[in-house]
Amino acid sequence: MKEAEPEVLMLRNVLATTAHDLGGLASALLLRADVLEHGSSDSTVGAMRSIAAELRVLGQQLRTLREDEGNDTLAPPQSGSMLWSARVTRFGVGLLPRGSAVDCTIDDTHIPPALAHPLWKISLSLLGTINEQWPTTRVTVEIGSEPVSDGTALTLGAVMNGKPLDLADAMQGVWWQWAARQAAHHRITLGAARKRIVIGTHSARSGDA
Repeated sequence: MKEAEPEVLMLRNVLATTAHDLGGLASALLLRADVLEHGSSDSTVGAMRSIAAELRVLGQQLRTLREDEGNDTLAPPQSGSMLWSARVTRFGVGLLPRGSAVDCTIDDTHIPPALAHPLWKISLSLLGTINEQWPTTRVTVEIGSEPVSDGTALTLGAVMNGKPLDLADAMQGVWWQWAARQAAHHRITLGAARKRIVIGTHSARSGDA
């Protein structure tokens, strides 16, 4: 596997997921058009609002393809990374063996806005690491957080048949190397403790200006 392939595979997964979602929205719009043709407009406003909400989420998904995650938009900056945990869950499943699941319990306000995109990429790359180490194993990946001396750290663990996998065994291979390079570039700590992978959310660069 070439060195750049993990990021390419990750982006392909994002595009495939978004394309699937767009297809679902197109079907919903066609069904609504059929209803309107028969003169029934009940709940139309609610349906349109629901579709608008879906389109907004899709816009956020598309912005994950950008390195700066939409810093050029007109929306004002927010205190947390909106839907960060939802995006990790949504795209992460496609990087794991079939039948696996991602349980992300992180409070999005614990994700520094300046680090949201690199933390997202690192987290997805670590899911690729698990798939690389256990390609035929159905697992449940648990992504949480815990307090540390300089703020909050993300924790990533994996369970198979009720037993935790020792993720220290997965700290190798192309996906891990790519995650480690991303972490080093953004000055994010990355290590293992108690069979889990721990990702620091504090970066010296986050305070630079």
